[in-house]
Amino acid sequence: MMKRAAAVVLPSMIGLLISVTSGNARAEGLVVPKKVKAGDDAAPTPPPPINWLDYNARPLTLGTGMMGISGNLVADISANNWGKPLWLIPHFYYGVSDKLTVGITGNPKAEFFPTAGGFCMSSSAYCPKVFIPNNVSFDLLFSFNRAAMMEVAFHGGLDLGAFDPFTAAGRGGLLVKIRINELVAILADPSISAGITRRDFGNKEYLSVPIRVGFQFHPQVNAGLITGVNGAPATFADSYQVPLGLSALAALNEKLDVAVNLTFPTVAGNVPILNTSHLDYRSVALIVNYRM
Repeated sequence: MMKRAAAVVLPSMIGLLISVTSGNARAEGLVVPKKVKAGDDAAPTPPPPINWLDYNARPLTLGTGMMGISGNLVADISANNWGKPLWLIPHFYYGVSDKLTVGITGNPKAEFFPTAGGFCMSSSAYCPKVFIPNNVSFDLLFSFNRAAMMEVAFHGGLDLGAFDPFTAAGRGGLLVKIRINELVAILADPSISAGITRRDFGNKEYLSVPIRVGFQFHPQVNAGLITGVNGAPATFADSYQVPLGLSALAALNEKLDVAVNLTFPTVAGNVPILNTSHLDYRSVALIVNYRM
Protein backbone atom coordinates (compact mmCIF):
# COMPACT_ATOMS: atom_id res chain seq x y z
CA MET A 1 0.00 0.00 0.00
CA MET A 2 2.81 2.37 0.97
CA LYS A 3 4.74 1.54 -2.18
CA ARG A 4 1.67 2.17 -4.32
CA ALA A 5 1.07 5.60 -2.67
CA ALA A 6 4.68 6.58 -3.13
CA ALA A 7 4.53 5.56 -6.74
CA VAL A 8 1.61 7.92 -7.24
CA VAL A 9 2.75 10.88 -5.09
CA LEU A 10 6.42 10.99 -6.10
CA PRO A 11 5.81 11.40 -9.85
CA SER A 12 3.18 14.03 -9.05
CA MET A 13 5.60 16.07 -6.94
CA ILE A 14 8.33 15.82 -9.58
CA GLY A 15 5.90 16.99 -12.23
CA LEU A 16 4.80 19.91 -10.07
CA LEU A 17 8.40 20.92 -9.44
CA ILE A 18 9.21 20.77 -13.14
CA SER A 19 6.12 22.85 -13.91
CA VAL A 20 6.99 25.56 -11.35
CA THR A 21 10.61 25.67 -12.43
CA SER A 22 9.67 25.96 -16.09
CA GLY A 23 7.20 28.73 -15.29
CA ASN A 24 9.85 30.73 -13.44
CA ALA A 25 12.28 30.29 -16.30
CA ARG A 26 9.68 31.50 -18.75
CA ALA A 27 8.86 34.45 -16.50
CA GLU A 28 12.51 35.36 -16.12
CA GLY A 29 13.05 35.18 -19.85
CA LEU A 30 9.96 37.20 -20.67
CA VAL A 31 10.84 40.73 -21.75
CA VAL A 32 8.07 43.28 -21.52
CA PRO A 33 8.72 46.22 -23.84
CA LYS A 34 8.81 49.52 -21.97
CA LYS A 35 7.21 52.50 -23.55
CA VAL A 36 9.82 55.24 -23.93
CA LYS A 37 8.58 58.75 -24.20
CA ALA A 38 10.13 60.92 -26.86
CA GLY A 39 13.17 62.66 -25.48
CA ASP A 40 13.54 60.43 -22.36
CA ASP A 41 16.90 59.05 -23.48
CA ALA A 42 17.98 62.19 -25.40
CA ALA A 43 20.58 64.19 -23.46
CA PRO A 44 20.28 67.98 -23.74
CA THR A 45 22.51 69.35 -26.45
CA PRO A 46 25.14 71.63 -24.90
CA PRO A 47 25.56 75.05 -26.51
CA PRO A 48 28.51 75.33 -28.89
CA PRO A 49 31.67 76.75 -27.30
CA ILE A 50 32.20 80.49 -27.69
CA ASN A 51 34.93 81.40 -30.13
CA TRP A 52 36.50 84.57 -28.69
CA LEU A 53 39.11 84.55 -31.45
CA ASP A 54 36.45 85.42 -34.05
CA TYR A 55 35.26 88.97 -33.36
CA ASN A 56 32.16 88.58 -35.52
CA ALA A 57 31.08 85.39 -33.72
CA ARG A 58 31.48 86.65 -30.16
CA PRO A 59 28.40 87.19 -27.98
CA LEU A 60 27.45 90.72 -27.02
CA THR A 61 27.72 89.92 -23.30
CA LEU A 62 30.33 88.21 -21.16
CA GLY A 63 29.83 84.76 -19.69
CA THR A 64 28.75 84.19 -16.09
CA GLY A 65 31.51 85.28 -13.73
CA MET A 66 33.75 86.63 -16.49
CA MET A 67 35.49 89.98 -16.19
CA GLY A 68 36.47 92.24 -19.07
CA ILE A 69 39.13 94.91 -18.64
CA SER A 70 39.99 97.30 -21.46
CA GLY A 71 42.14 100.35 -21.93
CA ASN A 72 42.15 102.85 -24.79
CA LEU A 73 45.03 105.26 -25.32
CA VAL A 74 43.65 107.99 -27.58
CA ALA A 75 45.58 110.82 -29.20
CA ASP A 76 43.94 113.74 -30.94
CA ILE A 77 45.80 114.12 -34.24
CA SER A 78 43.71 116.93 -35.66
CA ALA A 79 45.49 119.59 -37.68
CA ASN A 80 47.82 121.66 -35.46
CA ASN A 81 47.08 119.45 -32.41
CA TRP A 82 49.01 116.19 -32.89
CA GLY A 83 48.85 114.47 -29.54
CA LYS A 84 46.94 117.09 -27.56
CA PRO A 85 44.85 116.10 -25.83
CA LEU A 86 45.85 112.55 -24.92
CA TRP A 87 43.18 110.37 -23.31
CA LEU A 88 43.34 107.18 -21.25
CA ILE A 89 39.93 105.51 -21.29
CA PRO A 90 39.41 102.52 -18.94
CA HIS A 91 36.55 100.01 -19.08
CA PHE A 92 35.58 97.41 -16.46
CA TYR A 93 32.80 94.88 -17.12
CA TYR A 94 31.45 91.86 -15.21
CA GLY A 95 29.23 89.03 -16.45
CA VAL A 96 26.43 88.64 -13.89
CA SER A 97 25.02 85.88 -16.10
CA ASP A 98 25.41 84.76 -19.70
CA LYS A 99 22.77 87.36 -20.60
CA LEU A 100 23.52 90.24 -18.23
CA THR A 101 26.74 92.27 -18.16
CA VAL A 102 27.32 95.41 -16.08
CA GLY A 103 30.27 97.76 -16.02
CA ILE A 104 31.90 101.13 -15.52
CA THR A 105 33.40 102.81 -18.57
CA GLY A 106 34.88 106.10 -19.70
CA ASN A 107 33.10 105.83 -23.07
CA PRO A 108 30.14 103.46 -23.63
CA LYS A 109 30.53 103.84 -27.42
CA ALA A 110 34.25 103.03 -27.48
CA GLU A 111 33.55 99.74 -29.27
CA PHE A 112 32.86 101.96 -32.29
CA PHE A 113 34.52 105.32 -31.67
CA PRO A 114 37.21 105.43 -28.95
CA THR A 115 37.70 109.19 -29.22
CA ALA A 116 37.52 110.80 -25.75
CA GLY A 117 36.57 110.25 -22.13
CA GLY A 118 38.17 108.90 -19.01
CA PHE A 119 41.42 110.57 -17.93
CA CYS A 120 42.88 113.50 -19.85
CA MET A 121 46.66 113.68 -19.78
CA SER A 122 47.15 117.13 -21.26
CA SER A 123 46.92 120.68 -20.04
CA SER A 124 43.72 122.48 -19.14
CA ALA A 125 43.96 124.27 -22.48
CA TYR A 126 42.77 121.00 -24.07
CA CYS A 127 40.88 119.23 -21.28
CA PRO A 128 37.94 120.17 -19.04
CA LYS A 129 39.70 118.43 -16.14
CA VAL A 130 43.28 117.15 -16.04
CA PHE A 131 43.92 113.67 -14.55
CA ILE A 132 40.33 113.56 -13.29
CA PRO A 133 37.69 111.39 -15.01
CA ASN A 134 35.88 113.62 -17.49
CA ASN A 135 33.27 111.02 -18.42
CA VAL A 136 32.07 108.04 -16.37
CA SER A 137 29.22 105.75 -17.41
CA PHE A 138 27.50 103.01 -15.44
CA ASP A 139 26.74 100.64 -18.29
CA LEU A 140 24.40 97.65 -18.68
CA LEU A 141 23.87 95.09 -21.44
CA PHE A 142 21.11 92.47 -21.42
CA SER A 143 20.93 89.96 -24.27
CA PHE A 144 17.33 88.88 -24.85
CA ASN A 145 17.57 87.29 -28.29
CA ARG A 146 20.65 85.27 -29.22
CA ALA A 147 21.00 83.02 -32.26
CA ALA A 148 23.90 81.81 -34.36
CA MET A 149 23.57 84.60 -36.93
CA MET A 150 21.87 87.35 -34.93
CA GLU A 151 21.82 88.79 -31.41
CA VAL A 152 19.91 91.68 -29.86
CA ALA A 153 20.66 93.21 -26.47
CA PHE A 154 19.44 96.17 -24.48
CA HIS A 155 22.28 98.68 -23.99
CA GLY A 156 21.79 101.54 -21.58
CA GLY A 157 23.04 103.25 -18.49
CA LEU A 158 23.76 106.43 -16.59
CA ASP A 159 26.27 108.82 -18.14
CA LEU A 160 28.09 111.35 -15.96
CA GLY A 161 29.63 113.91 -18.28
CA ALA A 162 31.32 116.05 -15.63
CA PHE A 163 31.46 116.37 -11.84
CA ASP A 164 32.01 120.10 -11.49
CA PRO A 165 29.39 121.15 -12.35
CA PHE A 166 27.64 117.78 -12.02
CA THR A 167 26.18 116.66 -15.36
CA ALA A 168 24.14 113.46 -15.77
CA ALA A 169 22.06 111.81 -18.48
CA GLY A 170 20.16 108.56 -18.85
CA ARG A 171 20.78 106.47 -21.97
CA GLY A 172 18.88 103.59 -23.56
CA GLY A 173 18.97 101.68 -26.83
CA LEU A 174 19.69 98.39 -28.56
CA LEU A 175 22.95 96.70 -29.43
CA VAL A 176 22.36 94.54 -32.52
CA LYS A 177 24.68 92.13 -34.31
CA ILE A 178 23.75 90.51 -37.64
CA ARG A 179 26.11 88.02 -39.26
CA ILE A 180 25.67 88.15 -43.00
CA ASN A 181 27.84 85.06 -43.43
CA GLU A 182 30.91 83.48 -41.84
CA LEU A 183 33.09 86.45 -42.80
CA VAL A 184 30.92 89.58 -42.56
CA ALA A 185 28.89 90.97 -39.67
CA ILE A 186 27.07 94.24 -38.98
CA LEU A 187 27.11 95.70 -35.45
CA ALA A 188 24.86 98.65 -34.58
CA ASP A 189 24.29 100.48 -31.28
CA PRO A 190 21.47 103.02 -31.74
CA SER A 191 20.57 104.89 -28.55
CA ILE A 192 19.13 108.12 -27.25
CA SER A 193 20.17 109.88 -24.07
CA ALA A 194 18.18 112.40 -22.06
CA GLY A 195 19.70 114.96 -19.72
CA ILE A 196 18.86 114.68 -16.04
CA THR A 197 20.75 117.71 -14.73
CA ARG A 198 21.69 121.06 -16.32
CA ARG A 199 19.09 120.80 -19.05
CA ASP A 200 18.92 124.59 -19.19
CA PHE A 201 22.61 124.54 -20.19
CA GLY A 202 22.17 122.26 -23.17
CA ASN A 203 22.27 118.82 -21.55
CA LYS A 204 19.17 117.56 -23.34
CA GLU A 205 18.33 114.71 -25.70
CA TYR A 206 21.09 113.30 -27.91
CA LEU A 207 20.84 110.65 -30.63
CA SER A 208 23.71 108.29 -31.46
CA VAL A 209 23.61 105.60 -34.16
CA PRO A 210 27.05 104.01 -34.71
CA ILE A 211 27.33 101.17 -37.23
CA ARG A 212 30.27 98.84 -37.79
CA VAL A 213 30.76 96.43 -40.70
CA GLY A 214 33.33 93.83 -39.69
CA PHE A 215 35.33 91.57 -42.01
CA GLN A 216 36.87 88.46 -40.42
CA PHE A 217 39.49 87.94 -43.11
CA HIS A 218 41.66 85.76 -40.81
CA PRO A 219 40.53 83.42 -37.97
CA GLN A 220 42.04 85.84 -35.45
CA VAL A 221 42.03 89.20 -37.27
CA ASN A 222 39.04 91.46 -37.93
CA ALA A 223 38.92 94.72 -39.90
CA GLY A 224 36.08 97.17 -39.45
CA LEU A 225 34.55 100.07 -41.35
CA ILE A 226 32.59 102.29 -38.96
CA THR A 227 30.12 105.09 -39.60
CA GLY A 228 26.73 106.33 -38.40
CA VAL A 229 25.15 109.60 -37.35
CA ASN A 230 24.98 111.63 -34.11
CA GLY A 231 23.17 114.77 -33.10
CA ALA A 232 20.70 116.54 -30.87
CA PRO A 233 17.16 115.89 -32.17
CA ALA A 234 15.98 119.41 -31.33
CA THR A 235 18.71 121.02 -33.44
CA PHE A 236 19.62 118.10 -35.67
CA ALA A 237 20.14 120.09 -38.85
CA ASP A 238 22.81 122.22 -37.17
CA SER A 239 24.34 119.71 -34.72
CA TYR A 240 24.47 116.40 -36.61
CA GLN A 241 27.75 114.65 -37.31
CA VAL A 242 28.60 111.74 -39.60
CA PRO A 243 31.70 109.95 -38.28
CA LEU A 244 33.98 107.57 -40.13
CA GLY A 245 36.33 105.05 -38.57
CA LEU A 246 38.73 102.30 -39.60
CA SER A 247 39.70 99.59 -37.14
CA ALA A 248 41.81 96.44 -37.01
CA LEU A 249 41.61 93.95 -34.16
CA ALA A 250 43.83 90.91 -33.56
CA ALA A 251 42.90 88.26 -31.01
CA LEU A 252 46.24 87.03 -29.66
CA ASN A 253 44.46 84.27 -27.73
CA GLU A 254 41.06 83.57 -26.15
CA LYS A 255 41.68 86.21 -23.46
CA LEU A 256 43.68 89.01 -25.06
CA ASP A 257 42.99 91.39 -27.98
CA VAL A 258 44.96 94.30 -29.34
CA ALA A 259 43.49 96.83 -31.76
CA VAL A 260 44.08 100.14 -33.49
CA ASN A 261 41.40 102.61 -34.54
CA LEU A 262 41.56 105.71 -36.75
CA THR A 263 38.54 107.97 -36.37
CA PHE A 264 37.30 111.00 -38.26
CA PRO A 265 34.52 112.18 -35.89
CA THR A 266 32.76 114.25 -38.51
CA VAL A 267 33.34 113.71 -42.21
CA ALA A 268 30.03 115.52 -42.68
CA GLY A 269 28.06 117.88 -40.49
CA ASN A 270 29.16 120.07 -37.61
CA VAL A 271 32.92 120.37 -36.91
CA PRO A 272 33.46 121.38 -33.25
CA ILE A 273 36.97 122.79 -33.86
CA LEU A 274 36.97 126.23 -35.48
CA ASN A 275 38.77 126.71 -38.78
CA THR A 276 39.23 122.96 -39.19
CA SER A 277 38.02 120.95 -42.17
CA HIS A 278 36.13 117.71 -41.80
CA LEU A 279 39.11 115.46 -42.53
CA ASP A 280 41.49 117.55 -40.38
CA TYR A 281 39.46 116.63 -37.28
CA ARG A 282 40.70 113.11 -36.33
CA SER A 283 42.09 110.85 -33.62
CA VAL A 284 43.92 107.55 -33.31
CA ALA A 285 43.51 104.94 -30.56
CA LEU A 286 45.51 101.95 -29.34
CA ILE A 287 43.29 99.40 -27.59
CA VAL A 288 43.93 96.42 -25.31
CA ASN A 289 41.12 94.08 -24.19
CA TYR A 290 41.57 91.35 -21.57
CA ARG A 291 39.00 88.78 -20.42
CA MET A 292 39.30 86.53 -17.39
